[in-house]
Amino acid sequence: KILEIGEVEMLLRTKFALSLEWFDSRVQFYNLKTNQGLNKLIEDDKARIWIPSMIFDNTDNNARTKADQESFVSVRREGNYSKSSIEVVDNIFMYKGAENPFEINRVYHTSWNC
Repeated sequence: KILEIGEVEMLLRTKFALSLEWFDSRVQFYNLKTNQGLNKLIEDDKARIWIPSMIFDNTDNNARTKADQESFVSVRREGNYSKSSIEVVDNIFMYKGAENPFEINRVYHTSWNC
């Protein structure tokens, strides 16, 4: 959404939703649901994972993407699972991070230099 076009100031203010997706082979997920909304990370887990960053070059301070409380990180179940061993009391379905992507979504309000 275009919020403002400043012809004299040579700036463009926008509001947009950005979604980034990535795989991380270092992690393993337990009991992923088919509904991605049920695989949302809590703030503590979000702080412990690697999240990619983008730089918005044509902004005054070279703004970056953020992984703050306004962002939502979830996991999309795509890969196959393996079951926990018989020695484990709980019945756990384990999914590889290399096969099930993370996704971060956030709305940004940004002023662009033209």
